[in-house]
Amino acid sequence: MYDMKSATRLTQLNERSLRRYIKRFDIKLKRGAYNSYRFSDNDIRKLVIIRTMLKENRDDSEIVKEITNIDTGAELNHEIKTEILPQNGFSNKSTEIIAVEQVVENLALTLGKGITSISESIDDIERNLSDRLEKGNNKLENITELLDVQKDELLNQRSEVNKQSLLISQQKELIEEQEKFLKMQIHQNMLLLKKMDNLETRMEETGLINRLWTSIYCFFAGEKKKYQLKV
Repeated sequence: MYDMKSATRLTQLNERSLRRYIKRFDIKLKRGAYNSYRFSDNDIRKLVIIRTMLKENRDDSEIVKEITNIDTGAELNHEIKTEILPQNGFSNKSTEIIAVEQVVENLALTLGKGITSISESIDDIERNLSDRLEKGNNKLENITELLDVQKDELLNQRSEVNKQSLLISQQKELIEEQEKFLKMQIHQNMLLLKKMDNLETRMEETGLINRLWTSIYCFFAGEKKKYQLKV
């Protein structure tokens, strides 16, 4: 069985002409994968006959009769049998086998070249990936070393900050203690001042201050007389 591409090559017709002839002369074809056409040897013979007879301006009725003879096994028109079919390589099976073998050989050669090219491409990709991986590992090592250095610096800075924080905390406690002490002294001074004010008020009320000044004056006056008598 042949696919559409092989049929176009064997019949020397393009795909559009093949589809038109199949529909025009109602050629029953088998179907393959995805509903694609599959051509037998007899189908190829029919299409070759159609192509040849149309070039000769034969009527459709004559063409239908000839392609029907292929299905029934009847003798073909002598002219077509002796001149048309041998020219297109359908008189025996060996020609078809040779054509298929040639296609397979060409395909194998194409695949071999493709595999070689793919293999070389894969080698190039592997080398590029290896180089990139090595460069990436080197960069990663440099980044790791840099991160370790920065980590040590951050730890040192953190330790220094902790020390400064502790010192500030101690100074704050000392200031708070001094502030408490000053507040206590101020309070005591305020109490003492208040007592002195109260004492002065009481002395004024009792005339004690006047008597005190009088006593002091008398004392110094008596001392003055004693000094004059001595002289």
